Amino acid sequence: MGPDGVATASLADPIGTTAHALGRGEEEPRKLLTALVEPLERLAPDSLALARTLLALGRLQRRRADAVAPFARAAALAERLAPESLLVARALTQSATVESDLPRREAILRRALGIQERLSPRSPETAVVLIRLASTVELAGEPARALELHERALAIVERSAPGTDWHARVLSAVGGYWSTQGDLVQAEREAAWPA
Repeated sequence: MGPDGVATASLADPIGTTAHALGRGEEEPRKLLTALVEPLERLAPDSLALARTLLALGRLQRRRADAVAPFARAAALAERLAPESLLVARALTQSATVESDLPRREAILRRALGIQERLSPRSPETAVVLIRLASTVELAGEPARALELHERALAIVERSAPGTDWHARVLSAVGGYWSTQGDLVQAEREAAWPA
């Protein structure tokens, strides 16, 4: 694949994310990304461009089962081509979203978190991994561990991304935690923007 094809593929993630954020739906970006996969598989089968395209395609799947294969392939490619990179952490985090086995999901997220903490410890992406891990351990019946992970995530975004969508996501997750614990006053307090 020539440079133009790889450059086009490198736009895969922003195309899907932007179209979805603008409310344009997922069908058009899904079609575009699907169309990009075939030539990438043929011309650049061992490329990070293919891994990124598969990752973006997986995120746009309507059914969870349809996301398993793109996420798994993206993670395998990223691990082979850029081991212990943020792309691997991102692929693992996405793979965990479709893993139904809680111990396996926790192991995948712990691996992603380890990479994030080594390479970008105070980033909003690290906070997202912490939130997903918190939800997983809460589902596994460990609310105290979940709370600790939620608090770590909140501390990160309050320092690195206050007032952003990242911050809102984490506040929502922490409020959701307190709501599931039956403490609606604390849920409302935690989910509110800081004064």
